[in-house]
Amino acid sequence: MIKAVFLDFDWTLYAHDTHEIPASAIDALRRADANGVKVFLATGRSRSEMHEKAATDYKKIPFSGFVTMNGVILLDKDEKIIYGEPFSGAPLELLVKLFKSKKMPIVFATEDSTYINIKTQRVIDAHKAITYIDHRISEYTGEPVYLAVMYISREEEAALAPMLPGIEFKRWCPIGADLIPAGMDKAIGIRRFAEILGIGMDEVMAVGDSLNDIQMLQDVGIGVAMGNAEPEVAAVADYITTGIGEDGVANALKHFGVI
Repeated sequence: MIKAVFLDFDWTLYAHDTHEIPASAIDALRRADANGVKVFLATGRSRSEMHEKAATDYKKIPFSGFVTMNGVILLDKDEKIIYGEPFSGAPLELLVKLFKSKKMPIVFATEDSTYINIKTQRVIDAHKAITYIDHRISEYTGEPVYLAVMYISREEEAALAPMLPGIEFKRWCPIGADLIPAGMDKAIGIRRFAEILGIGMDEVMAVGDSLNDIQMLQDVGIGVAMGNAEPEVAAVADYITTGIGEDGVANALKHFGVI
């Protein structure tokens, strides 16, 4: 029996072509909550990026908590931090050195804000896949960094990764990847919430579409890929629902008897 559902945000819940969460998804998740199933967001976004004007439809959904920054920060239903794992030691030193060099655009995400060292056309191009977030340009001043973003291809990532031990890449578009402390993932965040709820991972459903959703779909009892999911995501899913514009979230919840 499914007792909790975790959903990705961009292109799973939030459609960037219409700039909204489908009404069918909002209604379905409200019904799931009314049925006693806990509903959580599991996103690569930071808390500040969740508050982006175009994305605030999520407040219409009765979330019980939030897995943010790919599992690095967990928030309760009131968006208060209950767990956080910032970069430290050598991985932080490596990222700060790259950030300060300004040889490539890098975003740093803190508890409450995001900022970038330089802006290039590639930054703009990468964010065309999602509603553009206009990161402010700033210097690093020593505050804890929980997530970084690099605007690199898969080939560039393959060349760079060996030089950044202790850091994991979570790709969200062909020229965009999140960097988080090694060992962290949306699936780890989900497992922490499952422990808080006192339920097993086999009682959890996760729904996603992007490469950074693969691990969570594999680790839960039921992993659902959206109809618009990347092929690698669909390949590991237990079930493929319809696309985001075809009531995909609602159809998945109906298929497994959550609503």
